[in-house]
Amino acid sequence: MKNENNYKTKSFGYERGRKQKGFLTALLTIALTVTTYFEEKNLNHIRVSNNMRHRLFFLHKQKN
Repeated sequence: MKNENNYKTKSFGYERGRKQKGFLTALLTIALTVTTYFEEKNLNHIRVSNNMRHRLFFLHKQKN
């Protein structure tokens, strides 16, 4: 009886640990995808703003 109880608690702890690990990995993957998505968006935004800046700069140069 004592051993059986010990086994149950061990297996319960193991299951819980496994579930938590899965949850953490899921969170990590979600965080990674979100960060990469936003980084790509920001990079595109920076690229566009840089192009605009260069255009404005060249226009300004041509005027003078």
